[in-house]
Order: sequence, then structure tokens, then C-alpha cells
Amino acid sequence: MNLLDDRFVKNTQSDIDYSSIKVIDSGEEYFLEPLESVIVQPSVLPTNSVDVNIRTVEGYYRVILLSTETPNNQSPALLPNGLSYGDVFTDTELLINHDPTTGAWGLFGHCSSHPNMWNDIQNGWDDTGPTLYMMYISTYTNRKVIRAMGGSVGGVVDRTTVWNDTTTPWTKLGIFTPFISTNTFSYFKAHVQRLR
Repeated sequence: MNLLDDRFVKNTQSDIDYSSIKVIDSGEEYFLEPLESVIVQPSVLPTNSVDVNIRTVEGYYRVILLSTETPNNQSPALLPNGLSYGDVFTDTELLINHDPTTGAWGLFGHCSSHPNMWNDIQNGWDDTGPTLYMMYISTYTNRKVIRAMGGSVGGVVDRTTVWNDTTTPWTKLGIFTPFISTNTFSYFKAHVQRLR
């Protein structure tokens, strides 16, 4: 049996009409219908924040993010609703990273609280871009969570971040900022899709 037979491959590259995906500027408000996608990218770079102003309802979203930060530490943070809520997020991650000075590879895992929903992909070693992330997001008020995978030159990460507040609604995807406040995005493009 050929597993690549058309009966088994439902979404091949040729099935996707990329010309129908709308491109919007950072900050432009947009509401996605189920299964609709948009590309969000800022019209001016470099920038120290990117407002992904997608209005959210309780449901599931997917974000594929390609970004590069200057000077190098690839650490985008997501501020849901465009706000900082303090240490109400629990982050559990497993990452494999590379130390360019010793040539050593490391395996690192931890669970901690953070004031944002996403942080350092390589834990400080060899943080060079570009960096690619794929995030699955639940915006249900009582179970807000991001399940994400990502990687760049310095390593790969598998992460889950839970927003522990079960009463605040998630009404806007949010603002991405560099985790290190002196950094800027020199490249940023996010493909956002509402799954449900």
C-alpha cells in the first residue's frame, strides 16, 4: 500500500489556495470565521511589538510564527488580550539546545510561573534566528492553554503554557513582544487560523 496515495493525503500543497488568505497589518482588528486564516505582519520593521489583533471567541486557534529578533535572543512573549497579568501562567517545557562555545548539547526541562505566555526557546544558548513556532491555542475561559513546538539554529522546544486564571475571557489573541525588552523584531510573520 502506498501511504502517499491520494486516498490518504487530504491536504497536499496543491489543495491549498494561498492566494485566498488575507494579509493584514499588525494592529488591524480582524475576526476569523471557523477555518478561516489570515497572515499578520507589520508594515514597518524593525519593531518592538506586534499587535496580532485577532478577536477571539471561546474555541481553538493555530498560529504558525516565523520571526527573527535583533540582537539574537529568540524569545517572543505573547501578552494575551494585549495585557500583562503577572505570574498567572504555568509553563512546562522540554528543550534540546546547543552551546556553541563548548559544542555540547543539552536537554533541559522545567515547570515555572511567568508573566507572559511564551518565552526563551533555547534558554540562552546560541539563540540565532530565524525561529519557527507552531502553536495550538485554546481560548476557552476556564481552560486557556497554548501547546507549542518551535526551533531555530540553537535548539528545539516542546512547551505547554496554561493561563491559570479561569475567569478572565481571552478576547484578543494578543501582542507579541521580545522577551528581552531591548530586542526588536527584524522579521515577523504569523499565519493565524481559527480551528473551531
